[in-house]
Order: sequence, then structure tokens, then C-alpha cells
Amino acid sequence: MLKFGERLKKLRIEKGLSQTALGRAVDKGHSTVSIWEMGSSKPKMEVIIRLAKILGTTTDYLLGVEEEQRDILILYTRKSCSSSLMAKRWLENRGILFKEVDLVKQPLTKTGFIQMLQSSDRGTTQLIAQRSRAYQKLKRSINFDELTISELSALVQEYPTLLKSPILYDRKRLEVGFNEVEIRAFVPRPQRQAKLKAIQISIP
Repeated sequence: MLKFGERLKKLRIEKGLSQTALGRAVDKGHSTVSIWEMGSSKPKMEVIIRLAKILGTTTDYLLGVEEEQRDILILYTRKSCSSSLMAKRWLENRGILFKEVDLVKQPLTKTGFIQMLQSSDRGTTQLIAQRSRAYQKLKRSINFDELTISELSALVQEYPTLLKSPILYDRKRLEVGFNEVEIRAFVPRPQRQAKLKAIQISIP
């Protein structure tokens, strides 16, 4: 497995950047970039996030967190949802790898809906948008409390706006809506550890 410095050098060369050019982009000298690439030290997490953006990659890749070793984070969004946009920007700004899925264009499958329910601590209440137009219209003729999971999942496929958004899901964690505190659970462990270490160092 490639180390941080090797990955950094590989991507820099692929982008056609010199050590000087990459250093300037993150307010560092070429000698600092050289030290990183030799593996003598690593930059702070804030700098790694900037490097990932410049090099068109993710912090996961730079830090060696292989995609196949973990479940990828999926961000389910709706185009007209401001909270979906905020969640997307939050993840992008921190260099967190995720796959965006438009709930309207790509409705949840029955299996996907059931998997989410299994990860939910509040069941359908956490996922179904009871204030949505679709729900208000359907409840006139449907008793949602009497629906089976199979029947409800079929409705979700037909009326995707029944679901709240955004939904963040990686098979281990489920978060509905955008909350700046709770969304931090999706920050990769290496990134959390690096930030904690930085805090500990700063404490006199």
C-alpha cells in the first residue's frame, strides 16, 4: 500500500504540478512539500483537506483509507432541499468521500429502504416526511400506521418525496436532516484522530 508521501507525489506529478506550485497553493514552501513526499512528516488535517481539493482526490485516499475496506457514505438528496445542499457542502469542504444520490431521480429500492429502517433508532418516523405534500395527500385515503414494510417501501418508490432529506447512510450509521454536530460521526477515523492530536498538542 502506498504511503501518504508516495500518494501525494504520484498525484502531484499526474496533475503536472511542481513542488513549488503545490506548496504555493497551500501556503507552504517547496522544501515542505519535499519533506511530505519523503515521508519525514505529514501536514495538518486542514492542509490535507486543501491538498485533496487541489489534487482532485479525497482525504481518505491521501491517508490510505481504502474504499474497499469500508462502506462508502451515500448522501441522498433532493434538488430543491436547502439542507441537502448544506450537507453536501459540509462533506466536500472536509474532503470526505461520498456518493450523492438524487431521491427523485433514483428512488430507494425496497432493499435500500429496509436497510435504512434497520439502522434507524426511530423507525419510519425518522424517515417519512409527514409534512410533505405527498404524505398529506396520501393520508386521506391511506392509513400509514396499518401499512406493511413492503407496502410502505412500494409507496416510497412511487412517491420519493415521502422521504425526508438529506439522508446520510453508510450501512453503519444513519442520519436524517442536516445537523452540524451529528454529521461529524461520518468524519473518517484518521481525520478525527489527527484533529484530536492537534488539539492535545495545543493544550499547554
